[in-house]
Amino acid sequence: MVPLFSSCSDEPVATPIVDQTDNNDSSDQTASNHDLIMRHWVVEEAYVNGSTPDVSSKGLEIEFKSNKAYTLFMKDGSTFDGTWEFIDNETKVDIDKNGQFHQTWTIQELSKTKLDVKFVSPFTHQNAQWIMK
Repeated sequence: MVPLFSSCSDEPVATPIVDQTDNNDSSDQTASNHDLIMRHWVVEEAYVNGSTPDVSSKGLEIEFKSNKAYTLFMKDGSTFDGTWEFIDNETKVDIDKNGQFHQTWTIQELSKTKLDVKFVSPFTHQNAQWIMK
């Protein structure tokens, strides 16, 4: 099975809203974008071309690792491994830069509990949005 990624090249570049506060955490330390993104995320909402729900992407899981690798967990139990890195002052994530499924995610929001990205699918060439928690 092939991963279902997308990216928004026609949309204006947005500066991501990075919420480094956590109402349940009394720590005065703030997390870097690297610290925030490196965790296991679940796609809770997915859209194609703005508002059309994308049920095929909902429920996918992705784990970003500190060594710039990620694992995408498909619904059928299979996995796909690739690479990632921040670009453009950490407002975008370059996925599989030198790979077959290269794409760029524009970060809409990144916090301890939410990752919201827009991208153009290398498969359908449609704009997509994943909201992960």
